[in-house]
Amino acid sequence: MDSRASVQARYEEILERFLFAPGTPEAELELAAAFELGRSLVCGKASPDDIVALHQEAVGHIARRHPTLLLGQIAGRLDQPLLELTMAHGMAFREQLDHRIQELVRREQASKLEALGTLSAGIAHDFNNIVGCILGFAEMAGDDLPAGSRGQGHVEQIVQACFRARDLVARMLTYARQTPEKTRRLNVAEQVREILAILAASLAPKLRVEFSDESGQACIQASPGQIHQVVMNLCLNAADAMLHEGLIQIRLQPAARCADAPPGHRDDLCLQITDSGPGMSPAVQARAFEPFFTTKAPHGSGLGLSVTQGIVHQLGGEITLNSRSEGPETGTTFRIYLPIDHSAPPGPGEAP
Repeated sequence: MDSRASVQARYEEILERFLFAPGTPEAELELAAAFELGRSLVCGKASPDDIVALHQEAVGHIARRHPTLLLGQIAGRLDQPLLELTMAHGMAFREQLDHRIQELVRREQASKLEALGTLSAGIAHDFNNIVGCILGFAEMAGDDLPAGSRGQGHVEQIVQACFRARDLVARMLTYARQTPEKTRRLNVAEQVREILAILAASLAPKLRVEFSDESGQACIQASPGQIHQVVMNLCLNAADAMLHEGLIQIRLQPAARCADAPPGHRDDLCLQITDSGPGMSPAVQARAFEPFFTTKAPHGSGLGLSVTQGIVHQLGGEITLNSRSEGPETGTTFRIYLPIDHSAPPGPGEAP
């Protein structure tokens, strides 16, 4: 930061040029210069009292250099630059204060997430043992049931759920260790259908789910657990929002068909999930992806959407939110944009 003497000299030059400006455009330039100087004074930790003292001293110096001008005329004329200087200083100070507050909040959230990672690592191994026990007994029960029976179909769903639970444990450990997760080429439509088959047994009878696939068998690079968690989180959130009665529409289509596709994602695959619930207010939408923010306290953890956004970003994609809480057609729409894998599928005997 410049010394006080240099700041004083700069401000006096601005005031003097403003005082004798030949016209409005020249005067406006000096007011802009006073505004920029006011912003820079925040870096030097100048207080409002310092600014007033700076202005008074500058006016006194100008008055002595131009004795033919009345001090009252000078002071009145130079109120405009002082206003610009003070306003700019106040705005810059507020921005600096907001930045400090945001940094404190970010550090607090990072600390919470670090603690959550430690907890995840601690319980993951025990949880995996429980899942392994369920899986073993489910497979033995399936062997005792007639092939193709309804009971065997239910057991197969239990086995599939156990495998998903193992994927979740692996994700918890990956999160705790901050290591990248292995991905492979996935057909998103097949993954969504598999997830909906699992959800069918747990959703309320008055809750309908419709799925339309316009993807043309497009594939992405991801792990099944990642896609599973994204779709499950959004569908279960939608079910909660609608009090388990209404319609969830899932649509898979090229992002080029979406009018609001974010820049850089027009060539992606778009996974759209829409519910007919009450929607979110603008204030809730602004914080929806914040870690630990929830409108379902004390039951919600506030991590579902934050984790979902983290997965999407990890896959190189983007997630958008549009919600209507007023009017005849309320509801919420999430759009997930994921880069399409244009590589050739693996041949027979090749690892995916």
